[in-house]
Formats: sequence, C-alpha cells, structure tokens
Amino acid sequence: MDLVPLPRKTTLFMDGGQWILSWDEHAIGLGEAMPNAQPNLTRIGSATGSNAMTEIEARRQARRYLLSRLPSQTLAQRSQITLAEFIGQRYLPELLAVKKLPWRAHYHSILKHILSPEDSERILGNESPARGSRARHAHWPYLGQLRLSDIRPFHADQLIHAALERGYSPQTVRNIRSLLSAVFTYARQELCFAGLNPTCKVKLPAIGEKSRRQLTAEQLRQVLGAMRYPEKQITLIRLNADMNVSEICGLRWQHVNLSGSWSNSDGELIPPITISVRKRWYRGALADVKQTRLRNIPIPEALLPMLLLLRARTTFHRPEDFVLTSRTGTAINVSNITARRLGAISRTLGIPQLTLQTLHRSQGLLNGGFGSQLQHSADPARISDPLH
Repeated sequence: MDLVPLPRKTTLFMDGGQWILSWDEHAIGLGEAMPNAQPNLTRIGSATGSNAMTEIEARRQARRYLLSRLPSQTLAQRSQITLAEFIGQRYLPELLAVKKLPWRAHYHSILKHILSPEDSERILGNESPARGSRARHAHWPYLGQLRLSDIRPFHADQLIHAALERGYSPQTVRNIRSLLSAVFTYARQELCFAGLNPTCKVKLPAIGEKSRRQLTAEQLRQVLGAMRYPEKQITLIRLNADMNVSEICGLRWQHVNLSGSWSNSDGELIPPITISVRKRWYRGALADVKQTRLRNIPIPEALLPMLLLLRARTTFHRPEDFVLTSRTGTAINVSNITARRLGAISRTLGIPQLTLQTLHRSQGLLNGGFGSQLQHSADPARISDPLH
C-alpha cells in the first residue's frame, strides 16, 4: 500500500506513543543547507490509544503539515517546471545515478515514449535512444513540454491509448505507465507536484498468454531472402546454434575457434571448430553469461562457411572485436533491428509480428530438407566484408 511519499531528509517515527516528524528546512525549500544543522521535530498525532493514527494517516498529516509550511508561491513556482526539465534536472540525476547501466538503459528505452526525441537527446545525450524512433512516433502525445501542474489523468490516458493503438505489448504499456507514475511520485515527494498522480486512473491491458506464432517453411525462405547483414547472420546463428540473441551480439573472435586444432583464450582452451559462450551483450553492456549458460558449442556445418567469410573481412577481425559488429566496431543494437529492419520486412512480405523470437520458434523447420538449404541462404559477396 502507498505510504504517502515524504521529502528526502524527512522521516516519521513513533516515540512515547506519538508520531513524530523529523524534517529539514532545506529539504522542503525553506532556506539554505546548513552543515551540522539539527532537524526539526514536530508532533503529528497519537500513535496509541483510542485516537491513534495509523502510519498512513500520520504520513498524510505530516505531508499536509509540510505543505502548510511551504509558501504557496514557492510550491506554485516548483510546479511550473516542465516534465522534461524535472526528469532531466531532478529525477534522473538523483534517483538513477546509483543504478547500474542495464537499469539505466531500461529507463531510457521507456522514456522515449514519454519524452520527444529532442528532449531525449538533450537530457540523455549519448545514452539517448536511437533516432529511428522519431519517425515511428510522429504525432505522438509526448508529455515532456507540459508543466507538472498542467498534467492531468487525461494526458496519461492519452499516452497509454496511443501505445495500445500502435500495437505495443501489454508489458511495454505497463512499463510506460509505471515509469510515469514513479516520476510523479518522486515529484510529490519533492513537493514539486501537489495533485493526484495522473496515472492513478489509467486502465491497463491484461497480460495474457502470448500467442506463439511460427513461420512456415516458405515464409522463412522469403524472410531470409529479404534480410541483409546483420539480421541475417543473427538469424542463421540463432537457428543453427544453441545461443540466444544477447550471446550472439556479445560473441567476440577470441571465443571462436575456426581452426582444426585447440586454441587458447585467456588461459582457457577451446576445442577445434567450436564457439565458447562466455559473454553476452545485455542492455548496452558486455557482461559474463550466467553460470548455467557457460558452455562450448560445436560449430554446425551450416554456419562454418559464414563465420569463415566474416573472419576474412578487412576490419574488426582482432580477438577482442565482435563477430557481428556495427560500422564503427560496436556491438549490434538489436532494438534497431527489430524495430526497423524486421518491421520493414514484415510490411513488405505481409507477415505480421515478425520478431527474432518468431524466427527462433521456426527452428523446427531445420528438421528435414530445409535445414540443409540454410547454408546457401547467405550471400558470400555481402558477408565477406559487410561493413563496406
């Protein structure tokens, strides 16, 4: 249950049967921060007896007390800040600074649905989501330029409905709503917003069992024929080897042995014609795979020619380089591939909901004659030096 947020450096505790509020004047905008300053103590109400307050009631009363101490002009001035300004100046620096990179990447990927591309680039800088989202979000009801005091449940409901109309998954819609709710909860805590959280009345879609769609053999042929680097290579490795997308994107040449003899990678021996799965590219960072995912995978015959051609390219073939890399040598951005490349192929071929997961579920097509044809689906002329 919501315990009613209070500003930082403000605590509520019981003492002698009473609810006591300990608060700092600087925390609520009264005066400057003073070193070694003692907090103010204020009695809020009884914690025991017939007139006892519950903790929720005491926190509500404490919040009313703090708001009464804050000059109305100061509160009104705080609420005039735009949502983008509040997120950039207060929410992200103060709350996400201690978060690890994967968590920051998750927050940033959801913020692109709340803030315009211009706001995202200004606030997030190099960590801003890809520019490819700009075209997909034309006429999107961004909230960044609205003042906190002007945002109402109508705006939050409009944002959620736009996401649903675009076909976003129920989980993505819930993530948008959750992040927006968290921002306003923090704004209330910092006394920058005094109204009800705009997301409180937003109705969310139920998360049911996802349909597990699988392509036919003909559709898979068409999709592979329309693909290019790097989505084709990701798909072929995914279909032929026991590797997920994050492991494929995090694979480096030092963990791939294409020779007929054992190789040594940082003191670890790798058998001939083998991929050693040790790293993964997860939410913008290279990390170790889980202990249960540490393994060696014999390279299937269908993949060997493709990997040899990739290794023969003119750039990014050092041990520390990624097997599949962008033009600048960085890891592949799977989100861009799914949103742009697969989306375009899906529209061209009339195959709805085409994702890397859909392609992986078509792995059963490898049984039989179709599997042997996969090694011929990659164009050597385009793979031998795909970055040029």
